Amino acid sequence: MISEHESIERIIPGATEKPLFEEHMMRYEFAARHAKGKRVADIACGTGYGAHHILNHGRAESVVGIDISEDAIGYAKEHYSADNLDFMIGDATSLPLDNEVFDLVVSFETIEHIRHYEMYLREMHRILKPGGTFIVSTPNKKWSGENPYHISEFTLSDFREVLDDLYTDVRIYGQDHRGFLKRVRLRLEIIMARVIPEKMKDMLVPDRVRRGSPNRQIGGFVDEDVSNCMSLVGVCVK
Repeated sequence: MISEHESIERIIPGATEKPLFEEHMMRYEFAARHAKGKRVADIACGTGYGAHHILNHGRAESVVGIDISEDAIGYAKEHYSADNLDFMIGDATSLPLDNEVFDLVVSFETIEHIRHYEMYLREMHRILKPGGTFIVSTPNKKWSGENPYHISEFTLSDFREVLDDLYTDVRIYGQDHRGFLKRVRLRLEIIMARVIPEKMKDMLVPDRVRRGSPNRQIGGFVDEDVSNCMSLVGVCVK
C-alpha cells in the first residue's frame, strides 16, 4: 500500500496523471535502448514499472530495482514479479550491492532529492562495471518551479560538471523541449511563484507551476538546445 505522502512523488500506473506517467516512461524507453543482454540496476526504482519495462522491452539479461521505500518495494514485488527481476530496499547513498557488477545503471529523478548527492553519484560509479553506462535524469533548474521535495537542483552546466568529475565520456540530452513563447510564459510563472507571499499563492500562482500541468504535451529527447528543456538526461560511460 503506497501512503498518501509518497503518492505525491511516486509514479503509480493507473493513478498518476497520464502526462506525468508518460514523461517517466519515456525515460525508461530511452534507457531500454541500452539494455539488451545487460545486467541492469534501477536505483530509486519506485513502484517498479520502469525496471519491469527495461527487462521486457529492453531485453536485459537481468534487472535489480532498489528503493528506500518499503511500501514502494512491496508494491513492485506484488505487481511486477518476473524471472530475472529482483527488488530490494536500499539507500541510494549506500547501496547493498557489490562493486562493478552492472553493465547499465539507471536512476531517474533522484539526485535532486538527495542532500549529499556526491555520495549518491559515487555509489552509482562504484557498482558500474568499467565500460558500463550510467543514465541519470534531473529537472532543469533553469525552468523548474517550486517543489518542496527537491533539495539539490542543477542547471545544464552544474549537471555536466558533477558528471564530468566521475566520467570521461558524458553526453547530455534534454527532454520536453520548450519553444520561445512557452519559455517566456513559463519564466513569468516561475517568477510569480517565487515573489508572491506564501499565503497568496493558492489564489495567484497557477497550480501547474507548483504541481505540473496535467494538460501539458510531453516531448521527446534532443541533444541540441538542451538548456531549454524541462529535464536533463546524462548518459555517462565509465
